Amino acid sequence: MTYNTSKPYTGRVLELIKTTWTSPYLEVADYGDHPVLFLKTAFGQTSGQVDHTDGIGTKAYYHYEARSWEAAALDALAMNLNDLLAYRAQPFKLQSHITLPWDDEEDIIQIVEALVKQCKDRSIVFTGGETSINNMNDCPDVSITMSGFVMVYAVNQFLEGDALIGLPSTGLHANGFTLLRQINSLDPFLAKGEWPDDFIMPTAIYWDAVFPIAGKVNGIMHITGGAFTKFKPFLKNTDIYIGRQHQLQPQQIFRDIHAKGIPDEEMYRTFNCGIGLVLSVNQENVPAVLEHLPTARLIGGVHPGQGRVHVLSAFSDKELEV
Repeated sequence: MTYNTSKPYTGRVLELIKTTWTSPYLEVADYGDHPVLFLKTAFGQTSGQVDHTDGIGTKAYYHYEARSWEAAALDALAMNLNDLLAYRAQPFKLQSHITLPWDDEEDIIQIVEALVKQCKDRSIVFTGGETSINNMNDCPDVSITMSGFVMVYAVNQFLEGDALIGLPSTGLHANGFTLLRQINSLDPFLAKGEWPDDFIMPTAIYWDAVFPIAGKVNGIMHITGGAFTKFKPFLKNTDIYIGRQHQLQPQQIFRDIHAKGIPDEEMYRTFNCGIGLVLSVNQENVPAVLEHLPTARLIGGVHPGQGRVHVLSAFSDKELEV
């Protein structure tokens, strides 16, 4: 397929994203091919802004092979929305960067349509983006830069005595796929494109459920790249303990990966292992948070320590420090 540098699908993309150019948070002035955004003063207070950029990386290879673009869009949105939770940020606009190995107009339109639908559901203005064609490698990507308002700034912290509440993942989410491709490089079924549906299952979006109760939460951690090691920079004279008896159990795909010889420690440093989001909650707020989040479970606590993360492995009887 020949790459047409004039990008004839640009008009279709612009028509789609313009349908998101209404917002309860912004006045949107249409300048033809881009909007100019003005913060509405009806908030009655000064707001901060936080920006976040993330993509789905190696997982996009499997979405491209399966043409599962709606799931790919959900992955990209989740990677940004879930991280904005840590800032208690209300998303209001985004831009996309779509990388494909071949110039396929319908693939691009399907991705944009999926993003537009999700933006409309959340009053997010889609202001534009970029498409790039890179046929020198086989790995596409869908990435997003998302901006959010921070109306009440809160330090993300994991305080001594807090309970840890976990929300279940939908499986692999969008991290660890580089390791997966290395593990599975000799698997003849995967080589022929016959992989489990888990490989294209979209990442759970937690923002919608958790944001309304963010004021009852001290710390929020989205378990993505780096998995459970991501807690370490936030631990001040404290340690994290994640138990086995109350732990959300890993889905079968994680047990299959572990069975290929990946050590327990590497599992918890790379994969979410069934826990997609962790909340650090003052004990008095635990009942209200659990009532609001019916799938959430108590998984551990925050104790005095030296910035370490302890996990009782769900794959063996080992106690790990990750």
